[in-house]
Amino acid sequence: MNVELADGSLVSVVIPMFQAGAWIMGFFVLGIDRREIVSRLRPGNARRSVVAFDVDAGSIPYLPQFDCVLLLSVHHQWVAEQGDSVARKLVSLLSEKAEKTLVVEFACLNSKYGQPQAALFDDNDHEPVREYARGWLGETLPDFGFEFLGLNEEHPIDEPFRVLFGGHRTQGSALNLCLQ
Repeated sequence: MNVELADGSLVSVVIPMFQAGAWIMGFFVLGIDRREIVSRLRPGNARRSVVAFDVDAGSIPYLPQFDCVLLLSVHHQWVAEQGDSVARKLVSLLSEKAEKTLVVEFACLNSKYGQPQAALFDDNDHEPVREYARGWLGETLPDFGFEFLGLNEEHPIDEPFRVLFGGHRTQGSALNLCLQ
C-alpha cells in the first residue's frame, strides 16, 4: 500500500510495522499505543515517535490534526472492552483529526469483538465482514465516503486476514490516498 500525503504527517494506532515502513518512505509518523506496549519498544528517532496515550473521549481533543488517521488492530478491541456505542464515539472523534483520510481495519473473528460465534458475521468470510464494516462505518460516519481497500494479512491459522476500509469526509477535501 502506497500512501501519498500532502505534508507527510500521519497518525497510527497500534501499528508498529506500518510506522516503520512510513518512516522509511520519509513520512513523519506518530504512533499511539497502550503504556504496556510502548514500554517494550526501542526508542524511535526524529521522524518516528511512539507515545503512550490513553485514547478516550476526553483525550482525543488533545491530539493534533493529521492528514491520515489509521485505526488498525484497535476497533474490535474498543467494541469488546467498551461496547459498540463507545467505539462509535471514539472513531467519530478521531475522524475529526483526519484532514484527508481515515483508514479503519476490521477483525474477521466474532470473538475479537467479544461476541459469540457468528453474532456479527461468519468468521473469516471477508464478504460478510465487508458488509458489517460498510454498515458500521455508514452509520457511524454518515458524512464520509468509504471504499474497501483490501485484505490485510493477520494470523495464518486463526485469522488469515482483516478487512481495510479507507475514506474521507464527503463535504471536505478530496481523498488523497493512492492505493496499489
